[in-house]
Amino acid sequence: MPKSTIRVGTTEGRFRMIMPTLMRQFKEMYNDYDIRGIIGNAEQLREMLENGELDIAFSGISPLAPECIEKEFLFDERLYLVVSEQMLQKYFPDRYPQCVEEFKRGADIREFSKMPFCRSLPNLHCMQILDHLLEREGITLDCVHTSGHFDLHQQMTQENLAACFSLSMYLPHLHELNLYSDNKLLVFPIKDLTENNPVYILTNKDKAYVEGTDEFKHLLKNAVKDLEVSDG
Repeated sequence: MPKSTIRVGTTEGRFRMIMPTLMRQFKEMYNDYDIRGIIGNAEQLREMLENGELDIAFSGISPLAPECIEKEFLFDERLYLVVSEQMLQKYFPDRYPQCVEEFKRGADIREFSKMPFCRSLPNLHCMQILDHLLEREGITLDCVHTSGHFDLHQQMTQENLAACFSLSMYLPHLHELNLYSDNKLLVFPIKDLTENNPVYILTNKDKAYVEGTDEFKHLLKNAVKDLEVSDG
């Protein structure tokens, strides 16, 4: 009897951070099913779900999503400010290290406006959230690098090339970087940033149910719980 194949879609960054481990766990626990990982942005994932090219996805939701796309809230990603210890010491020489505890209660982005920054792509919801805050505060950041690779931003920050921003999904990678460097990356909540980046499990209610989908959902929800522990 042929195995059921579950086609799972997510964005490139989330794929890199979470899908290899999820796919391995799924194959070890549910040998009766095959799993395929597919990458796309929110709009591409919506189109693939609508056309029956995916069985399940997890990402932000496209504003063009039709009624057939069912969404199940997964978790709210928070956006953090990430600065290396050495850059913090350089830009706050009279306040370091006491300022670390202060910034842990909420870093005022206006105090960091003289630092160079890495940023993600402007069409991402998390960057739109950040831009709302910057516009409200009348701040322009000195952006020295723009890409969709949050893990690369963290590496550049550890090399003192820039400060950056990180979603909850990427904090485990940051903690790994800190294991191998004396220049630790420090993570701060951003003062007055009240919006979060919601992530959903997405399916198409008009397409046939594929066996194994619920099992994958269960693994995904457990992985998110682990991320929330890291986030806290």
